[in-house]
Amino acid sequence: MARVCAAELCARGTPLNSRSTLLRTQVPAGFLVKLTGSTHANRCPARRSRFQFTDKECRRKYRETLQASGNADAGKGGEDDASLNLGDGSEDGGAFNFSLLQERIAEVKRKSDISQDTLQQNWKQGRCTQRIVVNIGDWVRRTCFRGDTLAVGTFSGAVLVYDIPSSVALAQFDGDGQQRPSPTRMEISALAISLDGDLVASGSIDGILKVHSLSQKRCVYETKLPSAPVQAVCFDPSGRFLAAVSETQMLQVEVGCWADPTWLELCDEDSVSTVCCMAAARAPDGDVWYAHGLANGLVQVRRAEGGELAGAQTDPLLSFRPHPCGVRSLDAQFEAGKLVLYTGCENGEVAAWEVQATRSRFRWSLLGHQGAVAALQSDGTKLVSGALDGTVRIWDVNEVSGHPLYAISGHTAYMGSVQFEAGRLICDGTNNTVLMHDFLNLDD
Repeated sequence: MARVCAAELCARGTPLNSRSTLLRTQVPAGFLVKLTGSTHANRCPARRSRFQFTDKECRRKYRETLQASGNADAGKGGEDDASLNLGDGSEDGGAFNFSLLQERIAEVKRKSDISQDTLQQNWKQGRCTQRIVVNIGDWVRRTCFRGDTLAVGTFSGAVLVYDIPSSVALAQFDGDGQQRPSPTRMEISALAISLDGDLVASGSIDGILKVHSLSQKRCVYETKLPSAPVQAVCFDPSGRFLAAVSETQMLQVEVGCWADPTWLELCDEDSVSTVCCMAAARAPDGDVWYAHGLANGLVQVRRAEGGELAGAQTDPLLSFRPHPCGVRSLDAQFEAGKLVLYTGCENGEVAAWEVQATRSRFRWSLLGHQGAVAALQSDGTKLVSGALDGTVRIWDVNEVSGHPLYAISGHTAYMGSVQFEAGRLICDGTNNTVLMHDFLNLDD
């Protein structure tokens, strides 16, 4: 299927408005219908004659379109040709028959639905193709991707950016890509990509936060967080702010402005704990909820009105203990208007909590990992978790049985990132290699 203009049909007898109206939809390759209002056509006879075809010409052009798209039944003539009556195309005008076009639209939708059903079944049954995206000369410490753009954070402090389909390097920031510390930066501990895919934010174990622009090929923002390392970075769901956390503090800065950042004290000397992770979710009313997991097993929840932390209270809106040991990973999202937090802890347990106002309600917990859960992500139907036992486990959150659907093994204890988007699953923990598990495009 493609959108290539091979036929432009003029309906002189169907007035629409004074301007040309272009109907674009995904129909068989090369077939595009262009409607021109009768008043405009009358004012421009040359244009009218250019776009006017007879019924026979319409059928011929449509047959050519089907042949070009590989339709084996194209061009056989007979009754099939008679059904391709899109209008008489005469000077007197005539109404077009859009039934064929509507059938094609329905066919495209049906194929799309089938594709989505197949994708969901592949996820449930673990059918996927493994492919090496990149193999570099440095240890991979963090990965993050958005669309076709993949960012890789390394042991030497470098941030490498690749195009996923072609594995072509797009940019390299800091470091020299070798297994040795950078003179300007240490090991990458957190990564995030902006909603438009242009900005790559990275934090390192020495507390340095940098934001690089792919279009400008340079660093556009840099600061140092106290109480290193940088534990997490994220662009809020609206794309307006960038947030980062160290062991005791949180920073929020407006994207593009990069001035007057907001600092928030998360842990003081009396709390006897440190921050391990962060997650953010945007509510239907536009507010952004931040959750922070602490080493003492607590989760703190804060609400930023309009997404801006300047109006948030220093003290958390809610604090609860989902696990008896440290919370190492978090994911947050709104489901049916309710904030749902997924937590992963030091002992390998994964749990789900529903947060409303100042209360939390336990949903379920899962056991399966034999090491600390380093990363989590859910889309409301499945949950993907990666742990220091070297496994990635996929869980069905709607049919919680206490056991994962399946596990993907072969990773090392240095896993720090797990992320999926549509049919792609990418995680680190494979030394110098970044692997992608493709659940949509399977090998024969």
